[in-house]
Amino acid sequence: MPTDNTTLADSGLVSAYGGQLPDAVTRFVACALSMVNYDEKITFDQLAQVIPAGMQELVYGFKFLDQPGNPEYKDIVCADLITVAYAYALGVPPPKDWSGCDPNPDPNPDHKFISHYAANFYRPCRDNVGHLAAQTNPMSLLPANQECLPGDLIVYGNYNSPIACHVLTYVGPVNWLTGGEIRPQGQCVVNASINSFEGHMVQGSGSIWLRHLDNARNAGLYGYDWAEQVRILDLWN
Repeated sequence: MPTDNTTLADSGLVSAYGGQLPDAVTRFVACALSMVNYDEKITFDQLAQVIPAGMQELVYGFKFLDQPGNPEYKDIVCADLITVAYAYALGVPPPKDWSGCDPNPDPNPDHKFISHYAANFYRPCRDNVGHLAAQTNPMSLLPANQECLPGDLIVYGNYNSPIACHVLTYVGPVNWLTGGEIRPQGQCVVNASINSFEGHMVQGSGSIWLRHLDNARNAGLYGYDWAEQVRILDLWN
């Protein structure tokens, strides 16, 4: 695990969690909060300063650096947020053999949901046992009083399909430090989104946002039918 004091971007957001957390969880949360920005391209550029090296290469938008007019240029998709925070917390990205157990029978790899760019990569399955663990019933709705711990993920899906379509992370209570003041933001999640899907721009894309946990528990507010809470066991081991 890294022991350096790498400078993350200063978003002004800091954890206000009062309990004890493993160092890896603390780093994961700090990295996720540092990525919050109205312009994800600024966040992408700042990742060049973060150790371990190669953070930008983990991001979907890295593939489009030679296409500045492409909507995916420097795009930080939802799963990228998790992958970058994981790599910062543990010094290495998640194993590539986390397949997400994609049930899609299409043999075309471009149509699969098994890369770390896809939310489904962070859905527990037989290939990531010991790394990811579901904290709620799969493909259901999250109870309003469901306990979350900082670093937990919420994955979302549609129409009784086991493929997860979106993922975000809970970061606990957050304070915003601005103008010499401390402004509590409540229980929060950090949310990123792909910029375009099937040729259409995604509403709210281009930014990495802070959202309230109560809203994140409601799959319908995000346009999905089910939500599942997931714990990254590697952060706690």
